[in-house]
Amino acid sequence: MEINKDVKKTGSAKLMHSIGFKVGIIISVLLLLILGIKATSDIIYSYTTTTKSNEENKLEETRRLAKSLEVRFAAAYQTGCDMQAVLQSMMDNQTSYGRSRDTVIGNMKQMYKTNNYLYGIGVYFEPNAFDGKDSFKDPGRFTAYVYGDKGNMSLDLVNDTNKEWYNRTLAEGKTIFLEPYHDSVTNQLATTFAYPVMNEGKTVGVVIIDVALDDIQSELEGLEGNNSEDYKILVTDKGLLVADSANKELMMKNVSEGMADISQYLSTAQSSQESIFKVNDISTGKNTKVVLVPVNTIGTSTKWAFASVTAVSYANRDANRNMIINIVISLFTTILIGALVFILLIKKVVTPLALVEKIIVKMSDYDLELADERKECEKFTSEKGEIGNIIRSLNKMVDNLVAIVQSINTNAQNTAATAEELTATAQSTSDMAGEVGNAVNSIAEGATSQAQDAQSAVVSAEESGQLLSEILTTLSELSDSMDFIKDKKDEGDESLKHLVEAAGLNNKAAVEVHEIIVKTNESAERISAAREMIQSISDQTNLLALNAAIEAARAGEQGKGFAVVAEEIRKLAEQSAGFTEDIRKDIDILKTDVEKAVNTMNGVAGLMDTQNERMAETGDKFTQISEAIEKSQAIVKNLNKSSKEIEEKNDTIVKAIGNLSSVAADNAATTEEAAAAVATQVQSMEEISGASENLAHVAVELQEEVAKFRL
Repeated sequence: MEINKDVKKTGSAKLMHSIGFKVGIIISVLLLLILGIKATSDIIYSYTTTTKSNEENKLEETRRLAKSLEVRFAAAYQTGCDMQAVLQSMMDNQTSYGRSRDTVIGNMKQMYKTNNYLYGIGVYFEPNAFDGKDSFKDPGRFTAYVYGDKGNMSLDLVNDTNKEWYNRTLAEGKTIFLEPYHDSVTNQLATTFAYPVMNEGKTVGVVIIDVALDDIQSELEGLEGNNSEDYKILVTDKGLLVADSANKELMMKNVSEGMADISQYLSTAQSSQESIFKVNDISTGKNTKVVLVPVNTIGTSTKWAFASVTAVSYANRDANRNMIINIVISLFTTILIGALVFILLIKKVVTPLALVEKIIVKMSDYDLELADERKECEKFTSEKGEIGNIIRSLNKMVDNLVAIVQSINTNAQNTAATAEELTATAQSTSDMAGEVGNAVNSIAEGATSQAQDAQSAVVSAEESGQLLSEILTTLSELSDSMDFIKDKKDEGDESLKHLVEAAGLNNKAAVEVHEIIVKTNESAERISAAREMIQSISDQTNLLALNAAIEAARAGEQGKGFAVVAEEIRKLAEQSAGFTEDIRKDIDILKTDVEKAVNTMNGVAGLMDTQNERMAETGDKFTQISEAIEKSQAIVKNLNKSSKEIEEKNDTIVKAIGNLSSVAADNAATTEEAAAAVATQVQSMEEISGASENLAHVAVELQEEVAKFRL
């Protein structure tokens, strides 16, 4: 697959810098270190075990040799004890004349024949101490020595009482064990047990048992594996070499000549203790390991010792060979396991991490077209552990992010459309408010004109009063005054006619203003509904921005870019909420002003009704004036009476016209207030229109930000 090749290529290109690769290296190194430690521990254990096993084998082999020599010494010692017992019985139970030399020699031959380890057996008595027949027997003094082949034994009657073994035993009166020696006749290596024979508390004779030692050298030389670096020695308590399987030339020499340090360890044999130690072999110049096992010589305090002497390098050859083999095997196994673990980490960790990196990089570039990558992720969704959790969480995050972006885009489009509708509505309302303002201004101008006309009527009425006074004063001027009154009456009719027409127009305009204000109130209600819709959209946008910020925070470092976008969306939502609040306040002010205008117009309607009534009364008064003038012209004679009535009527007219002037002034002031309220409404509509345009601009910016995401 192309995506698989792309992921592998990306993983290979960035492998040396990827976290997964570094983690793989660290884990592999740690695993190799652990395996190395384990292998080292196993190698050390194997080395120690092999070395210990070799030591135990050497110790067991040396014990066997020591045991064999102890058996030899025990058999020889027991033979000597038996021979001593025979002689001692003769000495204790028989008289000297009853003791038989032949009997003694016969016992000696029998005992020699039954013990293969004996080199010879001898009996030596002081002169005349055995049977008192030295002068009658050949060669005189009783001395006898049996030796040679078991099937053809020899008897030697030579007097050897000048030897050490005889003199020491005779002097000490106890069994002694001699250092090994070479026989002066046969030159064979042997050692001797010497037993005293007592008579009346005095040593009168000596029994000797010679033990052959030459065969020990042969036995040691014939041991399997015997060589110059692994050999056996037999050493006495004095350090004399009895046998040396590596170099027989050292026999009967002190062991310190070959191994200077061994003497200090011979004391352990004297205490019947086995020991293992290292000394320097002078003959080879090598460091050697010595396994020392004591040899007990029964019946004496003398302790010989068998020792296995092995060069340390030779003793450890098997351990070293096994160690090298184990090192090679462990090294190969460790490298193989490390390689397998590293490959497994590359497959199970680095590859999915490289895929995750690619997805996050595309997301950071607003690219959510991840169908191929997510298809590749399906290989790892079934994985357990952190990698599987990361892949599954990443898929879920992408789904949520796509849904959020789509939702924000839809809401932004709806917000833009609503803002456009609100702008159009605000503009329409503003236009209507302008028309209402124009109408109210016209009403204000009419009311002002009406007030001016009423004031003129007051002036005319006052002038009529003056004329009436002049009529009362002078009748001569009556005709002129009547003409003047008639003229004024015509002017009053004309003014009243204009006033009635103005009042009608004022009433009509007030009705139209009332209708416009009612429509304005309805528009304000619609604007309020639109504002609530905008507020809802703003709240939803703010909630979506908050959710987006939370998801970005979960994404960590990779979600910072989206967090910035979410923060900008949240700020835009807060601005929309602020603008919506401003719109609400302006609408509330508008509704309040409209309500005041409605109440004012209701008052204006009442005043207009009153004004109409007053106008009707004024018309009636002018009719009466006209009739009075006509009567004045007909009835000049009753002028005084009529003048008084006219004066009274004139006062009423002045009062009525004054009331009319006051009402007209009130109408003018109220109309001006209505005009100001309409102007305020127009300004509010303009602010609403501006806020709607800002909201539309914010929605467009939000759409542009969302459009950066490629879904």
